[in-house]
Amino acid sequence: MIIEETKDYLVFYKEAGLDSEKDAPKDCLPIHRLDKVASGLLLYGKNKEAAAALSKQLTEKKIRKRYHIVVPKGEEGKALPEEGCFQDYLYKDSKKQKCFPVKSLRKGVKEAILRYKILEENGEWMLLDVELETGRFHQIRAQFSAQGFPLLGDGKYGSRRKGTVALQCYSLSFPEPESGKELHFFAI
Repeated sequence: MIIEETKDYLVFYKEAGLDSEKDAPKDCLPIHRLDKVASGLLLYGKNKEAAAALSKQLTEKKIRKRYHIVVPKGEEGKALPEEGCFQDYLYKDSKKQKCFPVKSLRKGVKEAILRYKILEENGEWMLLDVELETGRFHQIRAQFSAQGFPLLGDGKYGSRRKGTVALQCYSLSFPEPESGKELHFFAI
């Protein structure tokens, strides 16, 4: 679903199950991606110049994204602090299409950092707000699973409840390429 479209960019809401690249709107170049199992806001360049400018913003960390996730509350004796930071080294296994935390940097390993805050809790589940400092393959899914809190529905990373993965990019902010005015988009 198109949220906003100009001559230079398109903000699009991707449903879970769609591919960020293969199912992209016609003649649009993806600036960032979301896992196929995730939903949320995506940014596309509408021409090569705009895509290059937006990609540069992504590299310079001027494009900010926030995510909502749902994780289990945790087993007895295992609690997630109200807010925190995960810093891991992730290895991407291309054959398994999965990331694994490892103890140290080596070839094929990248540092992954995210910050989170618990927004709501019930007896079984917690809703969290997550912001990435790094954007790695399956980063949120791998890091929370490694801590013992796999995302709801994420069987690939250890959730006992399989189905739609509870991962949504709900907020996207970036400077408008021509004017530099800060733009904010939200999905609910």
